[in-house]
Amino acid sequence: MPPYLNTRKDFDGAVAFGVTIVDFTASWCPPCRMIAPKFEEMSKQFTSIKFIKVDVDENQVFTQT
Repeated sequence: MPPYLNTRKDFDGAVAFGVTIVDFTASWCPPCRMIAPKFEEMSKQFTSIKFIKVDVDENQVFTQT
């Protein structure tokens, strides 16, 4: 399962090198729940790409402009 990142510092470190796919998600979001199994499947299939998840409710710094 792709890791959840909890801080902006963790996020910045994760995306600093290589190709990274980020799933910005929320537990209450039906489309987010629908894509979750596909996202996990792709993370196992494409091992040379880093997959990470960010819960936007838990990490509101990512939703601020």
